[in-house]
Amino acid sequence: VKRLTQPFTIDFGDFRYTPDAITRESDGKEYIEEVKPASELEKPQVIKRLREVECRLFRKGINFRVVTDELTSNRLYIANLWQLYRHRSYPHDLTWLSEARAVFGSNCQFGELFRWIGEQRINIASLYYAIAHREVLCDLQTPFNDHMELILNA
Repeated sequence: VKRLTQPFTIDFGDFRYTPDAITRESDGKEYIEEVKPASELEKPQVIKRLREVECRLFRKGINFRVVTDELTSNRLYIANLWQLYRHRSYPHDLTWLSEARAVFGSNCQFGELFRWIGEQRINIASLYYAIAHREVLCDLQTPFNDHMELILNA
């Protein structure tokens, strides 16, 4: 498996697959995720393609899952993924992360870091970029609000 484009197209040789997200859970386990409405999963051609992708990724030791609106309470998880998707490819300078680690340690709350970034006159989009690129970890099944727990990756 190799990535072709930044960062999400995978070439299997005989076909390409572009997942919706690559995520890392708080336990460090990574997943390639496909986001589909539940109604799409009733279509045999969609199921066949997803099973083929899952089998090929499994053979390479890569975790795969399909996320539907039923698996996410009021679509918050999907909304968070799209928020990060918008910021993932626009490059941001992440040199502020080392100073943030010195100030907060390895854990802090979203609101604390958000305010600190503003005080430093850093573009807040760089925080979302850092989350999208797994430099800052969080639980994407909770809202982006002041109390969201963050882990600043070393």
